[in-house]
Amino acid sequence: MGNVVWIALGVGVLAFLVYRFFVPSVDKLAGEAAKTKDLGPLKEAISKKFEATQPAAYNHAIRRLWDGFQRDLALELIRDLAQNYAQVPIAQYWLKQALQVEPKMTKRKLGKKFIDTYYLPKLANQCGPAG
Repeated sequence: MGNVVWIALGVGVLAFLVYRFFVPSVDKLAGEAAKTKDLGPLKEAISKKFEATQPAAYNHAIRRLWDGFQRDLALELIRDLAQNYAQVPIAQYWLKQALQVEPKMTKRKLGKKFIDTYYLPKLANQCGPAG
């Protein structure tokens, strides 16, 4: 019985390592997107995650791009996040952050109609300084 447990544990660890090796992380894909200016692989990876974890994946990718001053790419992900998860606080946090820090770029890239539709100031104001 003891050997079965160790074998199962070993198979589990091996499966995890293989998964981590072959499935790139959101962080790595965001870094690649910053270099190539192509969000396709990053968006695809986020879409393959469980729906409940997608807002967190978007947040992680947006944070990486935003902090790396790839704000134009971050705004594209903010658009996707808001369209798919407008009621999730992190989407409102990012819309508010974009409007406060990069108002001209945000209004130009997202447009007034998009902002009027998806930005929910009451929900955004409930978010703290880090989301």
